[in-house]
Amino acid sequence: MTQPGLRETKKQRTAAAIEAAAVSLVHAHGFDAVTVEQIAERADVTPRTFFNYFRNKDDAFLGVHREREPLPEVDLADYSGVDTLTVVIDVFRQKLRALDRDGDASIQSVNKKRHEVLAQHPELLQREFEKMTSLERDFTSFVSDVMRRQGHTEAEIARDSYTILAIMGAFFHQSFRAWGEDLGGEPLAVHFDRAVENTTRILRDRETA
Repeated sequence: MTQPGLRETKKQRTAAAIEAAAVSLVHAHGFDAVTVEQIAERADVTPRTFFNYFRNKDDAFLGVHREREPLPEVDLADYSGVDTLTVVIDVFRQKLRALDRDGDASIQSVNKKRHEVLAQHPELLQREFEKMTSLERDFTSFVSDVMRRQGHTEAEIARDSYTILAIMGAFFHQSFRAWGEDLGGEPLAVHFDRAVENTTRILRDRETA
């Protein structure tokens, strides 16, 4: 995966600062008591800058950026002879691990606080599911591109891409729900791996039944 340039790195840091400010303030004062202006002040940005990155305080709290983050690039040389679903699972596992940034104590603190608020406001977790649904078209394009580069025919892509999308959607729904309920604050990538393992077990048991 390509590394971000200086401009992109600065944008990521600004977005992270706003997100951390939103989570910290909501955790301390309650969701309804926090305003966009307070979040911007805590993050040391203007309200105008806030709205360049997030539509509202809900999105800032959840980390739902105004600009969609590009889907990862795949070097298929690393996946010679590997089926498409396994490639997609591995690519997104790596991306989730990068987002979790396990070694960063400040990120761990933000995630823990967010989990505690989500336990009191489960309706916010539904917003994350809605975000996932809005990304389906981009994700289908991503899967189709991987399959095309692997040499699959257009008929095979039409037949299998939406099935892979449905399988990955099940993984994400399981992992996000478990992540939202996990007050211990385990990384999202851990919940994703468990969802993959659980689904694989169910399918394997069905084959041997």
